[in-house]
Amino acid sequence: MYSAIQCQYIVERGLAILKRHGIHVETGSPLKRALDSVLARESERERFNDPNRFVPGERDTVGLYAMFVKLVNADAKGRLEPFIGHLKLLSKGEPTSNVKHSSDPESNKLFELYFGLSVSSLASKVEMDNPKKSAGSNPDVIAQIGDKRWGFACKVVHSENPQTHFDRWVDGVDQIERAEVDYGIVVFKLTNIFKHDSVFQSRSDGAAVKYSAFSHPGQADARLNDFVTCFVNDVQESVGKEQLRAIFRSSKCFPMCLAFVQTTAPIMQGSKAVTTCLSCAISIAVTGQRLVCPCSTLEQVGKQLVSQVVSSKVLLPG
Repeated sequence: MYSAIQCQYIVERGLAILKRHGIHVETGSPLKRALDSVLARESERERFNDPNRFVPGERDTVGLYAMFVKLVNADAKGRLEPFIGHLKLLSKGEPTSNVKHSSDPESNKLFELYFGLSVSSLASKVEMDNPKKSAGSNPDVIAQIGDKRWGFACKVVHSENPQTHFDRWVDGVDQIERAEVDYGIVVFKLTNIFKHDSVFQSRSDGAAVKYSAFSHPGQADARLNDFVTCFVNDVQESVGKEQLRAIFRSSKCFPMCLAFVQTTAPIMQGSKAVTTCLSCAISIAVTGQRLVCPCSTLEQVGKQLVSQVVSSKVLLPG
């Protein structure tokens, strides 16, 4: 949760970082649209504290904040260099992870950026697959975490077909198997197939639609958690558990996936409703078992997963 002032501060810092690297905002781009949303909300700060004036367009505002806060943190730690190539795509694709977007390559690459920036808080070194010359044969993100190299194959889901999800899972496992890594995980971004209006408590008031805030973030989080869990269950029911398990035999890849979805909703904070970016990241085994409890950020789920691997609480691949 954050304020309009905090949002503008982070976005201004992010823009300064982009300018320093010769990256400019293109007119008519999704990035320009999101920036205009930030400026519009700044001029009407009360929107952040009034659920009845909440509008779905604020998704752009909180989504850009979520991306830029990772950008600012990575820059502050001197870890931005691996991401420069991806940052140059910010004006080419959808820069936010909490709204649906088309299946254009640039938007898919920007999720790799989002994930890579998240992983950089855990890793001593991050390597990003070349965003312009990628052959699709390498994991999108490779991170040195402790004494192990982890490969992450990022898959942005655009279809609701479980068979297509399985095929993408197979592709990700193959990418990790060919890479010079010790461990690997396939990462699915599910934002494009999530029904975002399901977390808006709306009601009609004549010709207008008004929104009510959730009294607690857990109410909205439960819907995201159930959605992510159903994603894996649907794949299992479609292809069968044995066929799903088979792709992990003698593999560097963990027999699981990391599923991620992000959306926006107004949440009560004390006596005020605050426009909130809600995320759910869960590591789920092919058995359907949650190996890591639902987390609100990729950083949190990553820390839990690495901790369990180190303590041998998670079945190692191979």
